[in-house]
Amino acid sequence: MKAIAIVVLLNAAIAAWAADEIQISARLKVDNGDFSAERQPSTIKVDQTTLGADSGIQIIGTNWEAVTVGDLSVYGWAQFRNTDTTDSLYLAVVDASTNYHEFAELEAGEPALFRLFTNVTLYAKAASTNSVKLDKLMLED
Repeated sequence: MKAIAIVVLLNAAIAAWAADEIQISARLKVDNGDFSAERQPSTIKVDQTTLGADSGIQIIGTNWEAVTVGDLSVYGWAQFRNTDTTDSLYLAVVDASTNYHEFAELEAGEPALFRLFTNVTLYAKAASTNSVKLDKLMLED
């Protein structure tokens, strides 16, 4: 009986150790004259069931182009940052009629953090006539 109890405790310890591999935190604060507001939800921890990630810098031109995701199979959390110092970029998805639907603008230096739908194709384009660099980290779920 003692050996069985040890195995159960060991399995529980391994399961606890292998959980919550991803930690996510965000803060949004404004102080503008008499107006101030802040949201900082507590850090959340998420399991990463499939080990994997894609990261790097992608040069985004002035036409819509797919944001590359490497070998990701189960999309999860993603962080993007426009590394340009002057120009913005747009993020969009495409519907069945091939219409682009912009859902975010990242101005120079701005980040974005959100969970991706699995198998979504995310598109980006520079907002001006100059290309921009998109820094990305996308995790398997």
